[in-house]
Amino acid sequence: MPTCHHCQKHYHASLNLCPHCLSPRTQQTSQTLPPNKTMTPALALAIFLFPVIFSWFTLQKGYSDLSKTLAMSWLGVLLFSLLLNLAVVNAAIKPTTSSMQQYHSHILTQNKPTKDHSSIQKQLKNS
Repeated sequence: MPTCHHCQKHYHASLNLCPHCLSPRTQQTSQTLPPNKTMTPALALAIFLFPVIFSWFTLQKGYSDLSKTLAMSWLGVLLFSLLLNLAVVNAAIKPTTSSMQQYHSHILTQNKPTKDHSSIQKQLKNS
């Protein structure tokens, strides 16, 4: 006896409609769906450690929507935190030109000779 795909009740094989819900009888297809792939612990660990590389494996046929959502969400969280960290670090490190100019002017003023050569020669002659 065939089973109705809509209401899951059995009916006689000679009928083309289900007597319970009146849905049409469907042809049995010989195609079988591929078995669902399960996420192995090795793949889960790889996604946790290197989501940029391994989260794309879950987009293959056979992985559940939950696996795909979790892998892509983890990838998004890590990429967002990486970009946020880069923005904060770049803002903190960015040197100002005025501080660099002040440093160079300080170095240059320390190395300036205080007296010219003629005054030094006069002092040597006097002593």
